[in-house]
Amino acid sequence: MIDEKNGISFTAFSIFSSVADLVAAVSTRCGGVSEGDFSTLNMSFSTGDEPWRIVENRRRFLTAVGVDPAAIISCS
Repeated sequence: MIDEKNGISFTAFSIFSSVADLVAAVSTRCGGVSEGDFSTLNMSFSTGDEPWRIVENRRRFLTAVGVDPAAIISCS
């Protein structure tokens, strides 16, 4: 099932709901700030998109799924 929060569409996996502090989710491409070839919710630094847009897209996704963006470690 696709959920939506603050314009971000995603699916969270309930199989992990019994594990404290674990969120497993995947996004759709809807709801980000990227434009053109990268629109809209591009979260990959390897695409040539503007880095500030990727950071904002990741922030929006993480916030939508209930994760503090400052609390994660990710690859660029």
